[in-house]
Amino acid sequence: MKRSILYLLPVLAILAGSCSKDFLNRRPVDSVTDATAFISYANFQTYTWSLYDYFSGYGGTGSALPPYFTSQELNSDNYQVSAGTNSLYITGTKAIPVQAGGATGALQIAGWNFAYLRSVNVMLDHIDQSSMAQPDKDHWRSVGYFFRALRYYDLLAAFGDVPWLEHAININDSTVLYASRSSRDSVAQHILNDLVWAEAHIKADEDGPNTINVHCIRALLSRFGLFEGTWRKYHNLAGAGTYLQACTTYSQKLMNDFTSVLPSYDDVYNNEDLMKKPGIILFKQYVSGMLINTSTATTHHTARFITTGNSGSIACPTNDMVESYLCSDGFPVSTSTGYHGDSVYSAFRNRDRRLYFTVCPPYRVTMTANPAYGWAQPWVTFDTVKTPSSNYNEFIRLMNGLAAGTVSKAKTLPLVSWAPAPGNVIPQIPHFAGYIKSLNNLIYDNGANGISGQAGNILGYKDWKLYNRLSLDASNGSSNDCPLFRIEEVWLNYAEAMFELGQFTQGVADATINKLRPRAGLPNMNVAQINGTFDTKRDPDVDAVLWEIRRERRVELMGDGFRFNDIKRWAKGAYMNKVVLGARMRVADYPSGVTFDASTGTTYRNVKSLFAATAGWNDKFYLEPVPTQEMVTNPALKQTDGW
Repeated sequence: MKRSILYLLPVLAILAGSCSKDFLNRRPVDSVTDATAFISYANFQTYTWSLYDYFSGYGGTGSALPPYFTSQELNSDNYQVSAGTNSLYITGTKAIPVQAGGATGALQIAGWNFAYLRSVNVMLDHIDQSSMAQPDKDHWRSVGYFFRALRYYDLLAAFGDVPWLEHAININDSTVLYASRSSRDSVAQHILNDLVWAEAHIKADEDGPNTINVHCIRALLSRFGLFEGTWRKYHNLAGAGTYLQACTTYSQKLMNDFTSVLPSYDDVYNNEDLMKKPGIILFKQYVSGMLINTSTATTHHTARFITTGNSGSIACPTNDMVESYLCSDGFPVSTSTGYHGDSVYSAFRNRDRRLYFTVCPPYRVTMTANPAYGWAQPWVTFDTVKTPSSNYNEFIRLMNGLAAGTVSKAKTLPLVSWAPAPGNVIPQIPHFAGYIKSLNNLIYDNGANGISGQAGNILGYKDWKLYNRLSLDASNGSSNDCPLFRIEEVWLNYAEAMFELGQFTQGVADATINKLRPRAGLPNMNVAQINGTFDTKRDPDVDAVLWEIRRERRVELMGDGFRFNDIKRWAKGAYMNKVVLGARMRVADYPSGVTFDASTGTTYRNVKSLFAATAGWNDKFYLEPVPTQEMVTNPALKQTDGW
């Protein structure tokens, strides 16, 4: 079994580690106060374990909508919601909430809630009164500054202007409780100052494996610097260069210390142990067969809910997302001579390998009464839905080859929802909700025989980035670790910031993007080759090289929760004002149950979303509104512009 997860454990005893040699001189455990809880180094260490819970990771076992996706990706152009409703930002129906959201967790990451900040500030406020030596005080102040900056980064990204809380407040602090929103300039500068100070003062040694250290602080500086710098540039605010320079400075420090990555992209996400793995800076660890208490497990169920069956319809990859992956010759689908996207099969041939690990490739297999799951399924043409010249097991063979040498060998044919292992394999991908057909008395589609949502999908593409044998073996108890900071993101942050500073060269490409290309099976980026005709589907308002830098970011971080914030910081909300399309199929093979977009062809067409097309994006969506109840409670708050 893996080591215990310290930051998943509750703070059971704040006094842990502070025992005196004289047992009789200890204070009773039922009279703990701030004065007695924050004395020694060990006190502060124990207190901070609970602060790690801010990292929601892949979520737990109690939510049907895991934080991993609902934080960002389902609001972006990468995915379409299939379970009941579409993104409120895409439909233009986002409204002012009545009450504030939760304090932590990606499900409620944008909530107007400051409880977590109080928890951090309580610790910070007691550092100077402790018995620790100055270097230890500086260390814990650095850790506290990291967690405070982490929360304020999310608040800033969501709301812009937010109250800055330097200290923990209580009910008598009316001046602070009823203060107005601090300016974005002030909050951003506070975040930057705190992180820069923390980077210079945190101890060189960790407080145990996989804890906040100087690398984590630099990673957050890299992430925040890029976000705030580009937000300021594209939203016409002053000071962009300060934050972009911070991004490059601290990214470069990390790049000197982290020079390699895991050889397989799949191993980043489907690995039971990311400890000291190449490129991993911080991760959230999950352990099977262990409970913290009756309601909190140390496993998650994201793979089960996202990829299999009923709840697997939640996240539907869009055609726009799939087409963003380069072809194996290094060119985009619009100009590659090796791309022939007449059907879903031909569209998946000769592509960036990261696509195969993120979106399930097409296949067809024979079903039996109780098939064993895995890529070794037999193959046969079993109905009239055919693509001429397709070999229905070509991607099964491809995935078998890509799995060789990986840690997890994780990818297996997806299962029908709730089926016990070895379960019932879904006989075909693409697999549409509403297309009803039975084979050997096994139902593999939506709504048949009273079984609602049976593994169907409104767009045909199936997300399976986190789908692995671990989740199948343990049902809802997946134990693959979640990367929180990794060098791949830092490389991409650095590349983009260097372009925005006018310093992107072939050397920068080689030090960043071209370190990602080998495991993707792609040739190196050749900067001189990229011009206005490199991608005919490029946004013409974006420089051709910058477009390719952003493409690399999109595919490497696909599903990681960045895309919606990326679109907002680039001021490109209009990217979501388009008809959402899915897999490209032969129309004659689907006489009913599937909606096609007539504008995409005649014999072959792209599946069209069941949701009505809308130009719903409104520029006020770049920032969230303050909940109504907060405005009533504190009249000094000004509502976000446009709301």
